[in-house]
Amino acid sequence: MNRIQFLTSSYEALERMLRSQSAIRFRLVEDVDGADFNQAVNHFVSEVREINDDTVKTAVSMAKCLRWRRIMQPQPVASDGKSRELCEQLERQCEVARKVVANGVLLDLLLSSAQRLLDDDSTVVKELRLLDSETDGDYLLVVRDRGTAALIQSWLEDQNLQVSAAQDIRSEQHWFDFVHVLGFPRAFHPSIFSAPVGDDVDYVFPSWVPFRSLPESSLMGLVENPIVMTVHNSEISDSK
Repeated sequence: MNRIQFLTSSYEALERMLRSQSAIRFRLVEDVDGADFNQAVNHFVSEVREINDDTVKTAVSMAKCLRWRRIMQPQPVASDGKSRELCEQLERQCEVARKVVANGVLLDLLLSSAQRLLDDDSTVVKELRLLDSETDGDYLLVVRDRGTAALIQSWLEDQNLQVSAAQDIRSEQHWFDFVHVLGFPRAFHPSIFSAPVGDDVDYVFPSWVPFRSLPESSLMGLVENPIVMTVHNSEISDSK
């Protein structure tokens, strides 16, 4: 596809999105363990907000990093050495933090929920492995950065699914039948939907993530009616 054809397809797809009731979708994936950990992180952050201690601050940073990876960089547990390393470091930091954190129960809940993240592949990982089985066509999975693209592609190499960083999706001027985005909309530039590279946009993320609005775009001021987003609950369920 040459540049003119690519741009024409992009403008046509955008026009369809503005008229359609289902062109921008949220594919919400049930994730009980992730939801439990998110709740534990929120309670812990609220509890220690006023504590000025480097160990506590480090523990908060590690917990948030682990939560971010659950959403934006999911990996099969067998190969997710980074999350395992974070859990081990978090455990060491929390043991030291017990000297200044009065509520030891919150620390216990934080650590136990973090460990459960490593028991089995997340439902998002399982969902990604099935994306190309829905129907024939060219599939694109958009991730936040090139490092994440390399990680995700390494365990999706057998799927009919191209994995690309958001910054690279227009470089080949290739048009896709299905475009999936790993993560919530505001983690990406609005051009994901305002300058599409496929007929629709499907954001894939855990159902416990609250951020479901589209990022601000100059496009918003040009349309008479709000852009419609539909929610699709994944059929993959968390059995826990």
